[in-house]
Amino acid sequence: MGRRRIVVGIITVAALAAGVAAWRLIDNRGSRIGRHAIYVTDVATGGSRVWRAVADRDMWAPAVSRDGASIAWHETTAEGANADLLVAAADGTQLRRIVGGSHAAWSPDGVQLAFESQIDQPGNFDIYVIGRNGGATRRLTRDSALEWAPSWSADGRLIGFTSRRTGTDQLYVVDAASGSNERRVTSGPGDAVRLAWSPDGAHVAFGSSQSGNAEIYVADPDGSHAVAITSDPADDWDPVWSPDGRRIAFLSYRDRGVASLYVMDADGANQLRLSTNAIEDSGGFGWLADGRSIIHAAAPRD
Repeated sequence: MGRRRIVVGIITVAALAAGVAAWRLIDNRGSRIGRHAIYVTDVATGGSRVWRAVADRDMWAPAVSRDGASIAWHETTAEGANADLLVAAADGTQLRRIVGGSHAAWSPDGVQLAFESQIDQPGNFDIYVIGRNGGATRRLTRDSALEWAPSWSADGRLIGFTSRRTGTDQLYVVDAASGSNERRVTSGPGDAVRLAWSPDGAHVAFGSSQSGNAEIYVADPDGSHAVAITSDPADDWDPVWSPDGRRIAFLSYRDRGVASLYVMDADGANQLRLSTNAIEDSGGFGWLADGRSIIHAAAPRD
């Protein structure tokens, strides 16, 4: 299922900007690679280009700062290996390692990153905050259950995250400054994952299998008045709002059981597939600041 694992692959039918077919990627050292790289896909045309690719590294979960100037992501040497959280300028320059961790989320002011890590307790993932240039980490959650996929509220006061402390994945929020006042946002049956605030803070979106099938829901910020905006026999997960709040990108398994990237209006209308032949599970993705493209992790199919 596309909820937890840090692996995702999305290959578009368009030729890459570098002129190399997606299944024969060449990194900047001239080596053929068959691992996860980071791509930018144009929402209007579906055309893709490689943003970063390295032969001996897998890349996951790119996140764009609100001003569009910086991108964070994490890299691994193999599935299951410890991840390095990295940051670079939007053009790929000024690359730097920040900390050991994964699934970064930018604070609205771009000064801090929330992320999941096991740095204090190997084998136990919790939510942390660190400055955009590194430095001391601040631990927000301290539960023995898996805590993952942090996100910031639009006003920067709260951090949402997914936790398995009840035996299923559910959504929680915690005060970003103090790490106090944890509260649960979802309580229905099934799993609920990846809380995403709309840019104006008026709504949240998330994936949930509360009906027995995973769909995308939009709700009030406290989780109330949740309404499913997708309805498909296959699973739909991982909503991400566009910068203007008018559209939502999401991952769906409705295409032959493999993950594909979709975009729809914020009310669920006009669902459009952007990619085909996606493989494995979601590693996260984000919109570029202009709202015209989505940056995501992808890998060639075998």
